[in-house]
Amino acid sequence: MSQNERGTAGGASVQLSPERVLAAFDGHAPETTGSLAEELNVASERVCETCRTLCDRDALARRELNCGHGTVTAWYRPADAGGDLEDRAEQALAELSVPGTSEMMRDWRRDAVRAAFEFVVEEGPVVESEFTERVFPTQNAGYDDPERWWEMVAPRLAEVPGISPPAEGEVWTSDVGR
Repeated sequence: MSQNERGTAGGASVQLSPERVLAAFDGHAPETTGSLAEELNVASERVCETCRTLCDRDALARRELNCGHGTVTAWYRPADAGGDLEDRAEQALAELSVPGTSEMMRDWRRDAVRAAFEFVVEEGPVVESEFTERVFPTQNAGYDDPERWWEMVAPRLAEVPGISPPAEGEVWTSDVGR
């Protein structure tokens, strides 16, 4: 089994962050999962999973290409992916789908996600428990229980461009404002 199949280099686990995958792209030139896995020295499955996450965040796009042996997935950076990350984050926050019976309640919940976004941007790497300790008290969005609040906030915060949810562990990071 090769190092790529194991996802290790020299016996140590190789971290695969969305930022590391994006850095492997040369502008808007397409890359295959295999070429990225080889360049990054990680398993193809991990590269594919990370690329799909980046697609969900609109940082990458994909196209299935027919070749003589079947199909190949080509990943590429969309033309607008180079746009201002802060603008894309603001647009995503404004368009978030949140639960609520009234527009006022939905606005309140969008504000809670925005507050969590601003917290991770301003504070740098943030452990999950810090959101409920420092953001929830002032932005509870109608929730009495911080865990239920976090269940509403976390998946929406993960959708915001420039925010990286924890791949392993509990640390959230941001590329916005760098």
